[in-house]
Amino acid sequence: MVEREDGSLGTGFDNITSLELEETLLSWEELARILPLFPSLQTLDLSLNQLSSIPKEINNTPITKILPPKLTELKLERNIFTNISSILHVSLFPNLQKLLLARNQISSIHSPDNGPDNCPETPTVFENIRYLDLSFNSIPTFKFIDAINTHFPSVEGLRITHNPLYEVPGMGSDEAHMLTVGRLSWRVRLLNFTTITIQERTNAELYYLGRIAKELAEVAEGEEEEIIVRQHPRWSELCKAHGRPIVDRDPKANRQSLSKSLISELKFAYHSAVTLNLHSPCRHRICP
Repeated sequence: MVEREDGSLGTGFDNITSLELEETLLSWEELARILPLFPSLQTLDLSLNQLSSIPKEINNTPITKILPPKLTELKLERNIFTNISSILHVSLFPNLQKLLLARNQISSIHSPDNGPDNCPETPTVFENIRYLDLSFNSIPTFKFIDAINTHFPSVEGLRITHNPLYEVPGMGSDEAHMLTVGRLSWRVRLLNFTTITIQERTNAELYYLGRIAKELAEVAEGEEEEIIVRQHPRWSELCKAHGRPIVDRDPKANRQSLSKSLISELKFAYHSAVTLNLHSPCRHRICP
């Protein structure tokens, strides 16, 4: 311990603002003894340490008393995180703005342990994160992009390259980029190290609207439209910004819908007929 200018005791590391502990394989119990010695840390690197989660507390000490309170950048690359919920507790640090999670095994927001609805009691929301790196993970679909808007509402910069969602056969890099931009909130201005221009965002959102309209065209009006719209959370926002696209519905979808309706009415007429007196003179009826 050393004496500060004000007479209080310090650790001797009070002025250290950056610390790299990558590939040390330190456990959280060991980290809990080391990190409080660096109260002024702003940048911390815990990459390559086989970490799978960030605990709420360690030996009855809250994680907020272990990780430095002034932390603005946290690097957790090349660990074994599989979902965003496993790092939920870093959302408790109001100054944390940069979160680097490249080369993990992340495939979902929530852990499967959260139940059949895959939704925890405590929402996983990182209010203050401005830059997020999720490249080289296991993100399977574009639904994860939708979730980023909800769980990282302040993100302005995102890196998400080299994930399975971009490995769809027949999907080119330009289409993948437009679908990503179209799904992302307008707050995101930097994607994969490239600035999103106003014109680029407009084109991407119009393209995405067209894709949704194409999905709507494949079902009869009023049947599954609500389900499809729920799968695209930005639908209402984009319609308000650009106008609702024309949905050129497939006549086959409407014929299938009409066929289902006629079959239902036919069954109704058949069941009504069994109550008739079969020995009475034949009567012609027009089924409703």
